[in-house]
Amino acid sequence: MEIRIVEYNDTYAAKVADMWNKSASSWGNDDTIKTEEEIIASAASSGDLKAYLAIVEDEVVGYCSFSEYRFDEGASYLPLLNVRPDFHGKQVGKKLILKVLKDAIKSKWPRFDLFTWSGNIKAVPLYKKCGFFWEKKNDSVHLMNFIPYVLKTEAVKDYFDVIDWYKDSTRPIELSTDGREEKGFEYYEYSWKKNNINLRMEFERKGRGLRLIETDDYLIRTSIDKQGLVLGYDYKIVYEIFNKSGKDLKVELKGLDDKNIRYNINESFEVTDSIVVEGDFHVGEVNKAQNMWKTHPTVATNITINGKEALFKTGVEPKFPIKAKLTVPNYSNKLNVEYECYLDIENGFDQDVSISFEMPSNEFIIFDGTNKLELESKEKKSIPLTYKLKSFGLYEENIDFAIKINKNENNYSRKVQGIFRGKSGCYYGKIEEDYVIVNGEYVVIFDAFEKDILLVRETKTDINNALLPVKIGLPYSLEFNKLDPELVDCKVENDFVQMKLNFNSRDFKGLKLTLVCNLYANGVLETYYEILNSGEKRKNLKLNKSIYHRMWDTYIPYANEIVHIKGNDGSSMDYYDDKKLDENWIFHNNEEFTSGLCWSKKDKIKFDHWRLTIENDINELDSGEVFLSEPIYLSLGHKNYKDFRNFALGKYESGERKEVGIIDYVINEGNPFVKDEYNVLVKNNRKSSFEGKLVVNGVSKQIDVESNSVMIDIKTKSNTEKVKIDLELKDRIENKEFILYSTNNNDIKTDKEIVDEKTIYTVDNGVIKIKSSPEFSDTLFSIEYDGEEWLDSTFPTPSQKVWWNPWVGGINLRPYRMQDNAILLEEISCEFVEVKDNFDNIWSGLKNTVDIQKDENNKGIKIENYYLMLPGAKVLLTTSKIIQNSGAYLEKKVFIRNMGLNIDNEMAKSKYVIRRDNELIKYKCGDINVSVKEKGMLMCEGERKSKMIIYNSGDNYVYGESETNLNLVCSSNNLSIPSDSSKFTPHDFIIFSDEYLTKNEIVNFKNVKLK
Repeated sequence: MEIRIVEYNDTYAAKVADMWNKSASSWGNDDTIKTEEEIIASAASSGDLKAYLAIVEDEVVGYCSFSEYRFDEGASYLPLLNVRPDFHGKQVGKKLILKVLKDAIKSKWPRFDLFTWSGNIKAVPLYKKCGFFWEKKNDSVHLMNFIPYVLKTEAVKDYFDVIDWYKDSTRPIELSTDGREEKGFEYYEYSWKKNNINLRMEFERKGRGLRLIETDDYLIRTSIDKQGLVLGYDYKIVYEIFNKSGKDLKVELKGLDDKNIRYNINESFEVTDSIVVEGDFHVGEVNKAQNMWKTHPTVATNITINGKEALFKTGVEPKFPIKAKLTVPNYSNKLNVEYECYLDIENGFDQDVSISFEMPSNEFIIFDGTNKLELESKEKKSIPLTYKLKSFGLYEENIDFAIKINKNENNYSRKVQGIFRGKSGCYYGKIEEDYVIVNGEYVVIFDAFEKDILLVRETKTDINNALLPVKIGLPYSLEFNKLDPELVDCKVENDFVQMKLNFNSRDFKGLKLTLVCNLYANGVLETYYEILNSGEKRKNLKLNKSIYHRMWDTYIPYANEIVHIKGNDGSSMDYYDDKKLDENWIFHNNEEFTSGLCWSKKDKIKFDHWRLTIENDINELDSGEVFLSEPIYLSLGHKNYKDFRNFALGKYESGERKEVGIIDYVINEGNPFVKDEYNVLVKNNRKSSFEGKLVVNGVSKQIDVESNSVMIDIKTKSNTEKVKIDLELKDRIENKEFILYSTNNNDIKTDKEIVDEKTIYTVDNGVIKIKSSPEFSDTLFSIEYDGEEWLDSTFPTPSQKVWWNPWVGGINLRPYRMQDNAILLEEISCEFVEVKDNFDNIWSGLKNTVDIQKDENNKGIKIENYYLMLPGAKVLLTTSKIIQNSGAYLEKKVFIRNMGLNIDNEMAKSKYVIRRDNELIKYKCGDINVSVKEKGMLMCEGERKSKMIIYNSGDNYVYGESETNLNLVCSSNNLSIPSDSSKFTPHDFIIFSDEYLTKNEIVNFKNVKLK
């Protein structure tokens, strides 16, 4: 089998997509489907320096990429390696790794890193054979390769004219982490042998540097007595040099400063046997604790061996004499109230110490008293500190520690920082190395290590979204993954706090990038970029912005619907086609918090594995010209996706969309009413395999592997058709139940008669009979079903009831606080109507109209109340059209639909029924006051055969109130309506059922819209 390694270009994209689609078993059986277009887009935005493909015959069977390492200095990186599972064990991975290793060796970086996962055991021998060491870490599987360092070391270069670093390695290969531990240091060892030539080299883990060379002629090694060195002191490094062969051995040592290490040894000598040399180095002050992910400061020596150089570096971890960190619990602080925060203290010395200190108070915070404690060698303690706030702010103060060691007293000053938040206050500063701005309870953090912008309410670890480091190209550079800002400028404006981060590009000379972050008190963060060209004219420039946003428990606007990703199921971005993302927002919502992301409508966002990207074409940028990007908004302050959607779209009300799941069930095309037959469509909203079987009411159909949807036609069997669905796919079994209501072709009967000078309008659909009289009121005063009256009304005469006089009862709609006595003074009319809905169902019933002209608070509002039925259906639809000619804008005007109910002929047998956590709770009416509030649906029952279900299509709250002789159900509607326009309230459906229902069973009622 011939394996060809070629460099990736877009002509291979379709075959690369096919490789990924056939590699699911290597990646947790990921069932997302990759496309040619996605591969091209991902390659363009990756920032990788190169990518290679393994080709067998005409198929791509392997992939390997190469880039700069973003987490540390001095390393290149292998971001991604994949071999198609059916080609495992066939040398494909080996050929790919050796190919990128050639690039690593040629590059300017002396180290080559990669990450994998702990379960990827079968790849470990290959990685180690190719020169990687598995670092001991509890939080990740990180491997480091020093072969580039080895081959760049002049002192051993000649050995590799004979030795093949890969074939002649004698390093033991073990399925475990690497590293020989000695005095707190860890050493990684390479060894080679060919013929009679031997070579051994050791590298120290934290400094990522060479510390030993052994050949057949000599051995040179360095050592330091201990790891973890307290700042401000001198320490020794030891060189042991052995002449093994008796040949001439001339060695020169030249010390090099590195970071906070000062070292200036400068010695040379002839070694005939062995020699031990000591050098003194100084560990200088640092402002921040050593990041364990990064290369530590090193005691570096340029050692010349018989005229050939080798750079030796041993890393040390600088230790503060006293390490102090202030932790402030996430109180919502009140002023002038005592709280506790905590100072975590660590003794950096090998000896026991006594410490005393006072926490400095300042203009916004008062701390109590002097603190004294004893610490054993290396011991940690957490000290509670009592404080009171005069205002809110960011604490940045130096603590002066008095330290006593063996009767010697020293003073040491250490700055600590903490955020003391409340519901208000604007301020900024630094927490350790991170820059922060605060507005009330919201905090924006520039993470100095990750180079991300984080918007948080709780802690830095509670991340819902983040603005990731930007890329400039082409080709795209990853430099901003590592660059620190040249300048950070923060200020408080009228209604926001601003942070400006200024960077100078190294890869694009003359380009200055500024990231602007504006944090508002409502939890919205506005961000945008400015790029100034202070150099020569630039052409073909692009800006790539990357965002992380949590996708579980998330809503996305997708293919003209709202897809609700519930829990973690379907939360991979790879499941979705970004071309179907047709609005400019994403919203995460669970029980604990909400998090929104939106972007300019001018920008096009793309899904790129675990992140989202926006690419801007800057094209030409003249000298002195500034490019200003469109803004990106992160939000923690919006209560739900509808609220955030309005914000993103720039509309007060953005219109409704159907809300669907990752698998969508469409029953009868969404129409809850059916005649002779209907269909069931099940649609997959993910880019994943949909192979399986669908069963609907016993009728089954296999789902083809290429399909993304399946449909079954079903004959209607009953007046209330229960649709039972069983779906079985490779990854799941889902069971759903829905209800359809049958209609017939019979005529709906209408009747108009005058009784006692009152015109009574009657409509009968063969199942339900309704009545109204405009001379009585605007109310529907009667609903008869199954021979029983279900409304409580005072027809034919308004009269006193409980708190109201007069009271009319029945079903009506009122502006909030407008009572029956005021309505009865207005002009009221009634008529028979026919109305079509969006499914072309023809509804028949009554329209009662109230034209309010006398009530000053509501003058100019006309209310058309509709009471509508379909032939033979056990459903009454009631809704109201508000015609607004008041001459003023109505903002969230409250309209209450009142329903006086006769649930049972005996009040004490009446009950309100709700469903909580799949359990029924029944509230008894009549004996004591009962108040029930339930979102979207309330059930009512007595001892009659049927139950009455009130379902609100807008998922508004439905309230049930009961007193001694009154059962009153209400739905509340908040409507915003410009003058000279109109709007329907959400529909209330009154359904008669022999069984208890769930909202999911009758969810199709949400789809019904009157034309």
